[in-house]
Amino acid sequence: MQRPSLTKKSAFTLVELLVVIAIIGILVALLLPAVQSAREAARRTQCKNQVKQLALACLLHEDVNGFLPTGGWSSAFTGDPNRGFGETQPGSWLFSVLPFIEEQGVWDLGSGMQGDPAAWAIASTKAHQTPITSFYCPSRRQARVYRCRWGGMLEQTWIMNVAINEGVVVSDYAANVGDSAAFAAYEFSGANQMWWPTNGYEGADAPAGGRRGPKWSDTNDSDSVLYQTGVMFYRSELGLNRITDGLSKTYLLGEKFMEPRLYDPTGERDNTFSYAANQGAYAGFEWENGKVAWGPDSLEDIEFFEPRQDTDGLSFERSPPFGSAHPGVFNMGFCDGSVQSVSYEIDMRSHRDNANRLNGSDSNSINWPDGY
Repeated sequence: MQRPSLTKKSAFTLVELLVVIAIIGILVALLLPAVQSAREAARRTQCKNQVKQLALACLLHEDVNGFLPTGGWSSAFTGDPNRGFGETQPGSWLFSVLPFIEEQGVWDLGSGMQGDPAAWAIASTKAHQTPITSFYCPSRRQARVYRCRWGGMLEQTWIMNVAINEGVVVSDYAANVGDSAAFAAYEFSGANQMWWPTNGYEGADAPAGGRRGPKWSDTNDSDSVLYQTGVMFYRSELGLNRITDGLSKTYLLGEKFMEPRLYDPTGERDNTFSYAANQGAYAGFEWENGKVAWGPDSLEDIEFFEPRQDTDGLSFERSPPFGSAHPGVFNMGFCDGSVQSVSYEIDMRSHRDNANRLNGSDSNSINWPDGY
């Protein structure tokens, strides 16, 4: 007869189990930042590739048309495939690059439909509601439509209700407008140097005589301190040969700062409204799609233009600066097609030099504020 074994079966005690759980928790806590860092690095790389894609698209546009994409007219207008490229195109540079990022089908929506407003409205709405992945930084938000308060349009007015109630394509990237004292979006009504279409295409197509003169791109006019020193701006048609500061030394486009509370705005003028997030990607020249660096005659203090990481609680009455959702750096494309991850700590003199296509690094001759 076999005697029963007196050996005790081993088992975890409650204390041992809690110790194991605690160790696992510590390991997870140690690994999580590394995982998050790796994910952000991947997102930043994807964003950098998208900036590269947009920069190369702009250069291809220049190769085909003889000039970089135009900045468009104003927020009262949006992209129109019936008006081609250059100064006749009311939409932003983002609209003009569509055929050069394999989105010809989106560009063509509405083409030839001016005589059929109902059909044009349907096609145009589809164009404004087709997300373009390369317009969105993956660290910031998904590629989809977002609501915004886009008002005061003079053409394709149906887009206003679509933007407020349903949402339209937006973008996390902006063109380099330069280091001018101001740009079109700052003083539409007060700048006597500016040509301003007041009654839709008819007024825009008419000669500018008798109205405000088209001095915004005339760097030889000593009476205008508002001329544009960047590369894509109000009604621009700028060839690479006019970038005398060197293609590898001049910003072309890059990421823009945005408050996280505005990533998904309501479309209404409430606490989620900002003049930095109130138009779609295809709106004409505006602070949505163009950024300036600080210059000697700027209307704002230099601190206003310092690149920074997305942060809530900052008040910008006008256009916020370049920046991004990434920690430490923001991605900028240059006019030679290269892309650099630029530190938020960049010297503001260098930042200003990179934005001005003409200056020849003359920042040392400027009376900079104390601390700069």
